[in-house]
Amino acid sequence: MPAWKRGGAVVSFFADGTLKQIALADGTVRELADAPSPAGACWLADGSLLYAPETRGPIRRLRNGVTSDATTLREGDVQHVAPEAVGDTGDFLYVADVANGRRVVRLVRNGAEVDLTRTSGHAAMTDDLLVHVLDGALSVQRFDAAGGALTGRPARLAFDVGVSASGRAFFAAAPRVIVWAAAAPRA
Repeated sequence: MPAWKRGGAVVSFFADGTLKQIALADGTVRELADAPSPAGACWLADGSLLYAPETRGPIRRLRNGVTSDATTLREGDVQHVAPEAVGDTGDFLYVADVANGRRVVRLVRNGAEVDLTRTSGHAAMTDDLLVHVLDGALSVQRFDAAGGALTGRPARLAFDVGVSASGRAFFAAAPRVIVWAAAAPRA
């Protein structure tokens, strides 16, 4: 899945086991980091590129040519995937796959990691809503930015929404727009 850098001049993408970026002005492609089994990427407002290079391990951060861990595996965590920027604050979401088979949306805010809710696929924050798929239902729930927590009850927008084998739910969210696709019929 490609990730657009703010300002739209650069797009990062995965190919040939590598995280790469292409400059849209001249088409120059640069290799940024190894990513043998990628599971998502996003750009933060500060110019950091978050990415999941493998299906096991933490989210990595690439900034000014230096790579470091952006998340820490907790006891029972198997992998962290699908990083998503939250506004222009430097905060971000990711999904933790836990050894018991659960998937949890976590928010990284000011360096602290907070569990928000269970999920079946990736999650996105748009306006003041957390959007994700749980048990086939596309759900939205209000997010209180000041308190850093979900509020109220989730609302179900659609049912039978698909999730890929890699955990990418079949939706995209942007301010005031959410699009989704149904799961493929089962034979």
